[in-house]
Amino acid sequence: MKLRWAFPILLVAAACLLHPALANAGDKKKTEPAKKQKYKPFAPIIVNGELISADLRDKIYSGSYAKSFTFKMEKGRSYQIELGSTSFRAAVRLEDSTGKQLATAYDPFGNRQAVLVYDPTTTGDYQIIATTLNGNATGKFTLAVKDATGYSIFNVTDKLNQNDKAYQRAGGKKHKMYLVQMEAGKTYQIDMRSPNFDSYLYFEDPKGTYITQDDDGGGYPSARIIYKATQTGKFRVITTYFGGGGNLGEFTLTVRQTDGAAPGPQRFPFKDGLKKDDAPKKE
Repeated sequence: MKLRWAFPILLVAAACLLHPALANAGDKKKTEPAKKQKYKPFAPIIVNGELISADLRDKIYSGSYAKSFTFKMEKGRSYQIELGSTSFRAAVRLEDSTGKQLATAYDPFGNRQAVLVYDPTTTGDYQIIATTLNGNATGKFTLAVKDATGYSIFNVTDKLNQNDKAYQRAGGKKHKMYLVQMEAGKTYQIDMRSPNFDSYLYFEDPKGTYITQDDDGGGYPSARIIYKATQTGKFRVITTYFGGGGNLGEFTLTVRQTDGAAPGPQRFPFKDGLKKDDAPKKE
């Protein structure tokens, strides 16, 4: 009997000794912070296309021809979509897989380029629509999708409201100011976007000395400033609006460090848009 029970007793004792260690290991795993996912920058994706009279009409700019491209986007990334043409005033739209419009940008001043920046909230297929503000216009265009994820050092979603202070450089318009730490010799991209108003940025050094300002550098109605810091310190980013005092509401401000060589262009992976003689095809 003694021999029969000796081995099970040893197993129970060993289990009792191991149990605290296993429990601690489990607790340690729970308390360890999750590692931030790192995205490898992708090469710019570029296509040379053409709007022709056989193309379908755009459902938003109903007098204009359009081409649609299916492109997969990943949650956590940021994408910059650029449409340029020397033949027409560019307009680019983004829709989800159900056809709901998510964002739009167009060329308001005849510069022949529209720029749209988008941060998808879900991974999936999206529709990029290349069209124009000029009804019935046709011609060649270049569509590019670039990696705007970069190294984000500052990101905030906020609101401009009537209680905000006036900013004298902007003629007394309401504003919010943010201090962003920058390092001498490094390049930063500052983006302000809003679904409610035409964004406007002012930029000052750590002492409050004016450096620059921007209205539609990110493609109308988004503002963008790209700056290579000449000193280290907390620079002042001032968010406001273009136009009258009624332009208030929610906006997003993002600052990214953009240093580093970008990969070369890659082959265009979208599926081209439909023409009138195209039949729907299943993947």
